[in-house]
Parts: sequence; structure tokens; C-alpha cells
Amino acid sequence: MLTPTRLLPTALLLACASLALAQPPAAPAQPPEPDPTKQVTIETTVVAAPPTVKIAPSTWKPGQPIKTADDLLSALENADANFRSLQANIRKVKQFGEIEGGGEMIYDGSVVFVSEAPDHARPNVKPRRMFQVDFTSTTIDGVRKAEQRTFLFDGQWFVERQPDVKQIHKRQIVPPGQTVDPLAIGEGPFPVPIGQKRERILQRFTAELLPPEDFPDAKLAGDAVKDTYQLKLTPRPGTDEAQKYRDVRIFYRKSDLLPRFARTFDRDDAINTVALMNIKLNQPVSAGAFDTSVPQGWDAQIDEYRAAPPQSPQPPENPATPKPGTPRAP
Repeated sequence: MLTPTRLLPTALLLACASLALAQPPAAPAQPPEPDPTKQVTIETTVVAAPPTVKIAPSTWKPGQPIKTADDLLSALENADANFRSLQANIRKVKQFGEIEGGGEMIYDGSVVFVSEAPDHARPNVKPRRMFQVDFTSTTIDGVRKAEQRTFLFDGQWFVERQPDVKQIHKRQIVPPGQTVDPLAIGEGPFPVPIGQKRERILQRFTAELLPPEDFPDAKLAGDAVKDTYQLKLTPRPGTDEAQKYRDVRIFYRKSDLLPRFARTFDRDDAINTVALMNIKLNQPVSAGAFDTSVPQGWDAQIDEYRAAPPQSPQPPENPATPKPGTPRAP
């Protein structure tokens, strides 16, 4: 079982999920300068099982027009069949809610995402999905600062590198010999329905297909939502996602169903958006991508995987002993 950790969302979506405070503090006119490391990371744990929801079979068939959210989710199940790599420029914008004093942070950089081809000789082994995000600048309330910071995940290890200060932090968040899909519901830090089972998504969210222009943050999106399908996901009550998000919106290009733009409206009223630009598919990836080694002369912190402690077995219930609050027979 994965232990709680700090993990950057995948190459396709980045978001900060913070729970709302009971009473908002007295906020200054401008918030104190946040730690950029914390603002681009996200807490992730293995999520609890969602409430049982009966999902009707899909009626959509490949080749048919996409007219509903159910059609889109069905099409997305196999949208990554020929997808091996994606490289793009990335911009993440976080708008803080009033509870955090307002303000805005912008991160610019590049991203590479790789999905290995299935190994037909080992059908039970999941292909690895890996990502690397290289941020090169941070803009806080209009003031831009050049700053290098890299986050990568190779299927087992999550690595954070800070070249400016020669520091690296490696966390093994998956048991040795296993892999995790960073896009999968219940495994990764953010729900991205591409290559995922429709039923699995609908267990945790209700879904709507909306016109791309029906969007509250058109200024942030710009041309990123042009010629897209807008999928709005609302967490079902009782899910872990319902504790983090009010809603999630993902815009998929109509031409190839790749995510182009995403927005989360969080429970603390923060808004996170991510746009991918200059997307290149299935191009050669640089040899240095996904390198988790420690450069010579750098300070390193390495946290190997630790399994969750086993739970103490509970004694079996005696059906003859009434539970507290259970009325006894007269």
C-alpha cells in the first residue's frame, strides 16, 4: 500500500489540493511569498473505495459521434492505444482563494510523458507510465523569477531536483517490483480519464459534456479550449475526491482526444489551471529524461519504500453478545 507522500501531478495535470480551514485567518492585502516547492506539489494517498454505484453498460460504439459525456468516457478508454510519448510546454496557474489571502502564482516550463508499449510476453505486467516536469520560472503576483526545479516519476520513484542549490530528494513510493499508473483513479494524485475504464471514473464522479465556451475562466484558457470537448466531473458524495474538489474540468482536443487544458475548483476556493502548448506526440525523448541518479557533489535525501504497518487482527464477533445500542429481545 502506498504511504502518504508529496507527489507532483502528472505531465497532463497539476493541481494543489488543500482542505478549507474552519475559520479564515485575518489575511493581509497580499499573501506572504509562498514556497514554490509546496505550491507545485500535491498530497496523495491510496484512496478509499468509492460508494457502490451501479453503472449501466455503454451504448457508444467506435466511429460514432461523441454527443454525451458517456460517449466521451467510452472513447477515452482506448484513446491512448497508439500513444507512446508526449512533449509540450506547460503553464500552471494557481489562484488562491480568499481564505489564503488571494493572489496568483504562475509556473512555466516543459513536460515529457512516456507510456511504454505493452509486453505481450508478460500480459500481467503493467506497462510503466512516466513523467518529468521541468519548471524554469515562477511568477508571483506579477513578479517573475527564473528558477529551475524538476519533478519526475519513473513508475516507482518520485524525484525532486533543485539544480540551483544542488539538492535532490528521492522517494520510493511504490513497492519494489510493482508500478503505478500516475493517471489512474485510485493510484495517481489526480483523475485524468484517458486510458481508464469508464466505469471506474463514474464510480467516483458524475460527468457532463459541456460546450467549450461554457467556462468561467475563459481569460485563463485563451485559445486552449478551441475545438475541444469539455468534460465536467463532479465528485460523488463520500469519495476522497469530494473532500478535495468542487468540480474538475478537462478539455480534450477533438482531433485526437488528448488533454489540452484542465481546471480544478478546490474546496478551499482555490482555482488551478494547466495548459499544454506546442504538443509533440511520439517524438524521441532525450536520453537524460527520467534519470533518477544522484549527481556527484549534490546533497541527497533518499527515502526507500516503507510498507504500512499491518493492522492488529480483531477478535471475531460473538453473535450472542449484543452490540452497544442493540436492543435486547424481551
